[in-house]
Amino acid sequence: MPESPRRFVISCGVMAVAAAVIAPAGAANAAPPAVFWVSAGGSAAHANASCQTAGYNSVQSAVNAAESYESSHPGAVPAVEVCPGTYSEQVTIDKSLALSRAPVPASEGAAVIQLPSSVGSDQSKGLSTTACQANDAAKGVQAPQSVIEICGATTGVKVAVSDLTVEGNWPGSVCYDSLHGILVGGGASLTLTGSTVEKAGAVSPLSGCQGGIGVQAGNQTTGQVGHVDQPRHHRDVSEERDRDQGSRLHRRHRPHRGDRSGTHVGHRPERDRVPRRRHGQGHGQFSFR
Repeated sequence: MPESPRRFVISCGVMAVAAAVIAPAGAANAAPPAVFWVSAGGSAAHANASCQTAGYNSVQSAVNAAESYESSHPGAVPAVEVCPGTYSEQVTIDKSLALSRAPVPASEGAAVIQLPSSVGSDQSKGLSTTACQANDAAKGVQAPQSVIEICGATTGVKVAVSDLTVEGNWPGSVCYDSLHGILVGGGASLTLTGSTVEKAGAVSPLSGCQGGIGVQAGNQTTGQVGHVDQPRHHRDVSEERDRDQGSRLHRRHRPHRGDRSGTHVGHRPERDRVPRRRHGQGHGQFSFR
C-alpha cells in the first residue's frame, strides 16, 4: 500500500516569526563573531580554526564555550561550526548563537546530532531540567526528552540552525508522548534552514504508544512561548490558509529524506494516537500526520 502523505501543522496563536538575521540591534559595528569548531578529534590543545584543528569534540562543549564568550562580550553572536560526523548527544542552548554544519565540501558527509541510544531507550534519562519546564509537573505535562532544546535564559535569544541533521533514536518499545527533535521555549526564536529533523518519536516497530514532534515552539498548557522561522522554499509543498482560522497555516508535503534545498522536518510512521492540532496563546508546533 503506498504511503499516505504526511502533514505538519504550524499552530500560530501568538507565535511570532523569528528574524532571519540573528544579530541583535545595535550590533552592526560589532567585531566578527567568535567561531567554535567541533569535530570527533577536537581538542582544547588545538588552534580551533578549522575541522582539522577543532577545539571541541562535542557540540555541547562548543555551545557552552560560545555562551561563555557571549556573556563576556555583550552583543556578540558566536558561531558553532559542526564538522561532518555523527555526534551522539543532547544539546541545550540558552543564548543567541549560530549552529551549523562546517563549511566543508558536501562530499565529506552530513553533520548529525543524534539522540544517544541510552537516553532514547530510558525515559528516566535525559529529561529537560531547564527553566522552561518549571511548570510541567504542576500542569501534569511530561518532562520533554529532546535532541536539541533551546530555552531562552534572557529576552531576545535568537538561534540559527542550518545545514544539520537532527535525528531521534527512540526504539519501537518507547511509550512516551513528550519526545522532540527540537524544542523551543523561554521566548527564544529559532531560524531553521537547510536542515533535516527526522525520526521524532519511535520509528519501528510501532505499538500504538509512540509520540513524537519534530519541531515544537512553545506549549499552550504550561504557557511557554517559542518562535520558529522556517523558510518556505520546500520542494513538493503546497500551502493553504484555513478560512476559519486565519492564523493557521497548513503545509502538505511528500517526504524527501535527501532533500537539502530547504528545511525538511522529517517524518515518522503513523501511530494510533497522533497529537492533535491545538489552539491557544503561546503555542506553536510542527506535528506530523
